[in-house]
Amino acid sequence: MTLPPLPEPLVMVNRYGQWASTSDGDGGVFTAAQMIAYATAAVLAEREAVIGMCDETIDMATFAKAARDENGEPFYNNDVLDAVADAVDEIVTAIRARSAV
Repeated sequence: MTLPPLPEPLVMVNRYGQWASTSDGDGGVFTAAQMIAYATAAVLAEREAVIGMCDETIDMATFAKAARDENGEPFYNNDVLDAVADAVDEIVTAIRARSAV
């Protein structure tokens, strides 16, 4: 997950006092709205990363169901693979529902 850089600070703060300075500053003062927006973007990006991993898990379970042994029988327990895929799909659905709020 890669987030964009922080927004431009409201003002720069000089380390030698509380006086605002637009130059010689050590850091910025951000508004609550700026930080809320940045934190929200971080959470949504993390959720999308988790959804991506879940989608890969579902794809792998589907792929594994095609595996057969030398007798043509399923190599893996397809009931277990279906249960895993269903459980992970429920996780994705829950994450997406929370992201829509």
